[in-house]
Amino acid sequence: MRSRISTIPPEPPDTLGGGDLPANDSPLTLSMPLPAPSSGSTLAPPSATATPRPGTQIGGTMVEALRNEEAARCRSFGLTVSILASIAAPLLPLLGGTPWLIALTQLALIWILCLALWVWRIGARQDRYSPRVFRLFGWSCALASLLGDYHLGLFSPAPMIVTLGISFFALSDERRLALRLSLTATGGYLLLVVGVLTGALPDVGLLPVTALPPNERLFLALMVPTVFLGTLWQARQSRAATHEALRQAQQAMLLANHQEARLQEARLDLDVALRAGAGVDGRYSGHLVGDYRLAELIGRGAMGEVYGASGPDGEPVAVKMLSAHAATDGALVKRFLREGELTASLQSPHIVRVHALGALVGGGPYIVMERLHGADLGRWLREQGPLSLASAVALAQHLAAGLDAAHAAGVVHRDIKPQNVFRDEPRGGGDVTWKLVDFGVSKLQSSQGTLTQRAIVGTPGYMSPEQAEGLDADTRSDLFSLGAVLYRALTDRPPFPGPDTPQILFA
Repeated sequence: MRSRISTIPPEPPDTLGGGDLPANDSPLTLSMPLPAPSSGSTLAPPSATATPRPGTQIGGTMVEALRNEEAARCRSFGLTVSILASIAAPLLPLLGGTPWLIALTQLALIWILCLALWVWRIGARQDRYSPRVFRLFGWSCALASLLGDYHLGLFSPAPMIVTLGISFFALSDERRLALRLSLTATGGYLLLVVGVLTGALPDVGLLPVTALPPNERLFLALMVPTVFLGTLWQARQSRAATHEALRQAQQAMLLANHQEARLQEARLDLDVALRAGAGVDGRYSGHLVGDYRLAELIGRGAMGEVYGASGPDGEPVAVKMLSAHAATDGALVKRFLREGELTASLQSPHIVRVHALGALVGGGPYIVMERLHGADLGRWLREQGPLSLASAVALAQHLAAGLDAAHAAGVVHRDIKPQNVFRDEPRGGGDVTWKLVDFGVSKLQSSQGTLTQRAIVGTPGYMSPEQAEGLDADTRSDLFSLGAVLYRALTDRPPFPGPDTPQILFA
């Protein structure tokens, strides 16, 4: 039998139905409606468990990351040095100077050019790069820099190039090597300066040391090594900061992996909980409810059960029943009947069909609905991830058609969320159909009375702003919630995340 809309009570109480994400999807509640099973209040029990999604993978260890970073830096520095050496080597004789020193310096530049090109090439293949490449390149550059300083002039601009080398080699992960190379360049420069100033070495540089006044010699003799040591200190501080940043990043990724592992366990636990009792006989299995013979349980919740059944024509249906305890709560019974009557009044392929509703003799009320096969959107997203663009467009079209039919009949759903959107897969084959289910907190636009006494109705992560403020909701509220659901379907993320309900409501 079908009840008529004129018998609908003014408004249902608020709900606390289960959600996909507890912080975002759980509706606010004053009393508990009949929870739907994991695959919807009208679906056949699922045969497979949730398919785990892969967790975040940590991309290599910290040591590997630093080694790869050093190889990339070495390649870049090798290219820079090769360019400088290729320019300096042929032009060096044009500057003049002592012939034997020109020849030695030119040979050093050619050696550095060849070595830098080799480093640039090998740095591109991280599998062939090794710390020995770095050591050979470092010692060659350190010794060549002393020869270049001596030829061009110890107080010429030549030592500026040494700071470039120190800033690079001091960033090495081999701390001792970084210090030895930098201190060799600094100490060697000091020995050359002292040797020239004391006359132990001939002053044969292109810019002679003796050409400067004594006070300038003293200033440069002290200042240049100080700059070298300052460059060394700054580079080591930068390397320490890099190490700390990588350590923190690795800890964050490890924590994310732990969180994902716990979340995966929670998904599996949720799947088991949602399917609790499915496929076994319940206390009403075998009973006749109206014209429908109850069979196995599809799902069980705190407020009732959902049974598979078949009617006189053999069509499979689902029968939603309040428990004996819940049937004693007048507000719950009114809300339950209201859901059945409102849904029965709506005719759309995208709204679950209600065939009949009634009450057992001496028992609680029941709703006979079409039996769907598949999963709700929340479960689908947990198992399969976000929808493709084409699937999301189909979802939007189907839900919009369902809402259009509801709004045309003056019904506002008020709780559009992934758990109330069902993906129906016909057993005999055919196209997938998205359907709206659970009109338990819906209302007629013309209704002025309320059982909620202006309390917030809906699910915080998907409700419209006026619902969040406890104001009257109209058809536009459903459209807002539809947009929130589509956002979730495309991104697999809640549109308004937050650790608690107030933060979600006022995001």
